[in-house]
Amino acid sequence: MFDTFAEVPAYPLVFPIFWGAFALFLVVLARRLRVFTAVNAGNPVARSEVGRRAWGVFRYAILQSKMFRWSHAGAVHYVVFLGSTILLIGNINIVTGGLLQAVVSWPLDGVLWTLAVAVQNVIAVGVLLVLVYLFKRRLVDRPTRLTLSRTGLLILTMITLVVSTEFIAQIFEVARYGDIDGAIVANALAVPLRSLDPAVAEAGFVAFWWAHIFVLATFLLFIPTNKHFHVYTSFVNVWFRKLV
Repeated sequence: MFDTFAEVPAYPLVFPIFWGAFALFLVVLARRLRVFTAVNAGNPVARSEVGRRAWGVFRYAILQSKMFRWSHAGAVHYVVFLGSTILLIGNINIVTGGLLQAVVSWPLDGVLWTLAVAVQNVIAVGVLLVLVYLFKRRLVDRPTRLTLSRTGLLILTMITLVVSTEFIAQIFEVARYGDIDGAIVANALAVPLRSLDPAVAEAGFVAFWWAHIFVLATFLLFIPTNKHFHVYTSFVNVWFRKLV
């Protein structure tokens, strides 16, 4: 069972750690959503509005078109949003015991999963570069309309840790166990590490792999405590918005 993660010691602990945090996240989310539904209880959505509301969710919550009023900053933030969303593929696979990989690998003899891994590898590098820019923008450039808040910096730090720990763990995994199909960037970056003692490479892999799980769970618990939770509630908020 869980052959995909056979190299990870105590792998089943992922389930209580992550899914426990996710359950608490859902409890908070459900409470917030009850507020939206209570406010709109006396004004149910008409069938004729469903199309417009669905388009609004796609336009404002998924494409986040309003972010592009600030063309440069909006594009940069959207890269982080979209990139982080796509990188959920790897996280979903981890917390489901490799179920996603098994399903996606079934057709075309694994080609689709290899492609998914390659896309995630490239996107991880892109997101990390954008995060470096965002740190520079907050700490060095400091535009007048951008407030330097501890919460904002903490969010950036946690996103950076979520992406980097998974990526570095994969690099050490390649150095210890060999190339991963599709992991084009990790395979290349692992080349200098292949000379490491196998025990050292394995220790690096295990440390960063579990660090990723704990950071991911912590991030889930932290998000509902601050204003950035609107990223999750925005879908319902946009759905129930007043149509003009």
